[in-house]
Amino acid sequence: MKPDNKTCPRVGLTTQIVTLASLSVLFGVVLMIAAALLFLDPPDEQESPAYGVARVAEAVHFVRAANDAGAVDSSLSSLRNSGIQVELVPLTSLTLLARPMRNVPWTSQLARRQLSVLRDITLLHGVSYGAARAISDNGRMIARAA
Repeated sequence: MKPDNKTCPRVGLTTQIVTLASLSVLFGVVLMIAAALLFLDPPDEQESPAYGVARVAEAVHFVRAANDAGAVDSSLSSLRNSGIQVELVPLTSLTLLARPMRNVPWTSQLARRQLSVLRDITLLHGVSYGAARAISDNGRMIARAA
Protein backbone atom coordinates (compact mmCIF):
# COMPACT_ATOMS: atom_id res chain seq x y z
CA MET A 1 0.00 0.00 0.00
CA LYS A 2 1.30 3.42 -0.98
CA PRO A 3 1.25 6.39 1.41
CA ASP A 4 -1.28 9.01 0.51
CA ASN A 5 0.40 12.23 -0.67
CA LYS A 6 -2.32 14.31 0.96
CA THR A 7 -1.58 13.08 4.49
CA CYS A 8 2.21 12.79 4.23
CA PRO A 9 3.70 15.60 2.16
CA ARG A 10 7.26 15.21 0.95
CA VAL A 11 9.73 17.83 2.03
CA GLY A 12 12.26 18.89 -0.58
CA LEU A 13 16.01 18.78 -0.11
CA THR A 14 16.26 22.62 -0.19
CA THR A 15 13.69 22.94 2.60
CA GLN A 16 15.59 20.40 4.72
CA ILE A 17 18.92 22.21 4.23
CA VAL A 18 17.40 25.64 5.02
CA THR A 19 15.70 24.22 8.12
CA LEU A 20 18.93 22.62 9.41
CA ALA A 21 20.92 25.81 8.74
CA SER A 22 18.33 27.96 10.52
CA LEU A 23 18.21 25.65 13.52
CA SER A 24 22.01 25.57 13.80
CA VAL A 25 22.20 29.39 13.66
CA LEU A 26 19.47 29.63 16.30
CA PHE A 27 21.30 27.11 18.48
CA GLY A 28 24.54 29.11 18.10
CA VAL A 29 22.79 32.33 19.13
CA VAL A 30 21.30 30.63 22.19
CA LEU A 31 24.75 29.30 23.15
CA MET A 32 26.33 32.75 22.77
CA ILE A 33 23.68 34.37 24.95
CA ALA A 34 24.07 31.66 27.60
CA ALA A 35 27.87 32.07 27.57
CA ALA A 36 27.57 35.84 27.87
CA LEU A 37 25.20 35.55 30.82
CA LEU A 38 27.40 33.01 32.59
CA PHE A 39 30.85 34.42 31.99
CA LEU A 40 30.47 38.19 31.76
CA ASP A 41 30.25 40.17 34.97
CA PRO A 42 27.48 42.72 35.28
CA PRO A 43 28.68 46.31 34.96
CA ASP A 44 29.81 47.94 38.17
CA GLU A 45 27.41 50.75 39.05
CA GLN A 46 30.31 52.78 40.45
CA GLU A 47 31.82 53.02 36.97
CA SER A 48 28.73 54.56 35.39
CA PRO A 49 28.63 58.26 34.48
CA ALA A 50 25.44 58.69 36.52
CA TYR A 51 27.22 57.48 39.65
CA GLY A 52 30.07 59.92 39.03
CA VAL A 53 27.62 62.78 38.51
CA ALA A 54 25.87 61.95 41.78
CA ARG A 55 29.19 61.89 43.62
CA VAL A 56 30.23 65.27 42.17
CA ALA A 57 26.88 66.79 43.15
CA GLU A 58 27.27 65.30 46.62
CA ALA A 59 30.74 66.83 46.99
CA VAL A 60 29.48 70.25 45.90
CA HIS A 61 26.59 70.10 48.39
CA PHE A 62 28.90 69.09 51.26
CA VAL A 63 31.35 71.92 50.57
CA ARG A 64 28.61 74.52 50.10
CA ALA A 65 26.95 73.46 53.36
CA ALA A 66 30.17 74.10 55.28
CA ASN A 67 30.15 77.27 57.38
CA ASP A 68 33.86 77.99 57.68
CA ALA A 69 37.25 76.92 56.31
CA GLY A 70 37.60 74.18 58.94
CA ALA A 71 34.26 72.67 57.97
CA VAL A 72 35.24 72.82 54.29
CA ASP A 73 38.50 70.97 55.06
CA SER A 74 36.60 68.42 57.11
CA SER A 75 34.08 67.87 54.28
CA LEU A 76 36.85 67.48 51.72
CA SER A 77 38.69 65.05 53.98
CA SER A 78 35.61 62.89 54.49
CA LEU A 79 34.94 62.92 50.74
CA ARG A 80 38.53 61.78 50.07
CA ASN A 81 38.14 59.01 52.66
CA SER A 82 35.02 57.81 50.83
CA GLY A 83 36.99 57.42 47.61
CA ILE A 84 36.28 60.70 45.82
CA GLN A 85 39.35 62.46 44.50
CA VAL A 86 38.39 66.04 45.32
CA GLU A 87 40.40 69.19 45.65
CA LEU A 88 39.53 72.83 46.34
CA VAL A 89 40.99 74.87 43.49
CA PRO A 90 41.19 78.66 43.32
CA LEU A 91 39.98 80.13 40.04
CA THR A 92 43.36 81.80 39.55
CA SER A 93 44.95 78.32 39.20
CA LEU A 94 42.95 77.54 36.07
CA THR A 95 44.52 77.90 32.65
CA LEU A 96 42.47 79.06 29.68
CA LEU A 97 42.80 76.67 26.73
CA ALA A 98 43.46 78.16 23.31
CA ARG A 99 41.20 75.54 21.70
CA PRO A 100 38.63 73.23 23.23
CA MET A 101 39.79 69.69 23.88
CA ARG A 102 38.85 67.16 21.22
CA ASN A 103 38.18 63.45 21.49
CA VAL A 104 36.52 63.71 24.89
CA PRO A 105 35.21 60.27 25.94
CA TRP A 106 31.46 59.86 25.54
CA THR A 107 31.13 59.08 29.25
CA SER A 108 32.64 62.47 30.09
CA GLN A 109 30.30 64.16 27.62
CA LEU A 110 27.34 62.39 29.21
CA ALA A 111 28.46 63.39 32.70
CA ARG A 112 28.88 67.02 31.60
CA ARG A 113 25.36 67.07 30.18
CA GLN A 114 23.94 65.63 33.39
CA LEU A 115 25.85 68.11 35.55
CA SER A 116 24.84 71.06 33.38
CA VAL A 117 21.16 70.59 34.21
CA LEU A 118 21.76 70.91 37.96
CA ARG A 119 20.88 74.43 39.10
CA ASP A 120 23.50 74.80 41.79
CA ILE A 121 26.51 73.55 39.78
CA THR A 122 28.32 75.71 37.23
CA LEU A 123 30.57 74.00 34.72
CA LEU A 124 33.63 75.82 33.41
CA HIS A 125 34.43 75.07 29.77
CA GLY A 126 37.72 75.66 28.00
CA VAL A 127 39.89 75.65 31.11
CA SER A 128 42.50 73.29 32.45
CA TYR A 129 43.90 72.66 35.91
CA GLY A 130 47.18 71.09 36.81
CA ALA A 131 50.32 70.69 34.81
CA ALA A 132 49.23 72.34 31.57
CA ARG A 133 51.82 72.47 28.85
CA ALA A 134 51.87 74.29 25.57
CA ILE A 135 52.40 72.10 22.50
CA SER A 136 52.62 72.95 18.84
CA ASP A 137 49.83 72.05 16.42
CA ASN A 138 50.59 72.96 12.78
CA GLY A 139 52.88 75.78 13.82
CA ARG A 140 50.48 77.26 16.38
CA MET A 141 50.90 76.97 20.13
CA ILE A 142 47.97 75.53 22.04
CA ALA A 143 47.56 74.64 25.70
CA ARG A 144 46.66 71.13 26.69
CA ALA A 145 46.34 69.45 30.04
CA ALA A 146 49.10 67.00 30.76
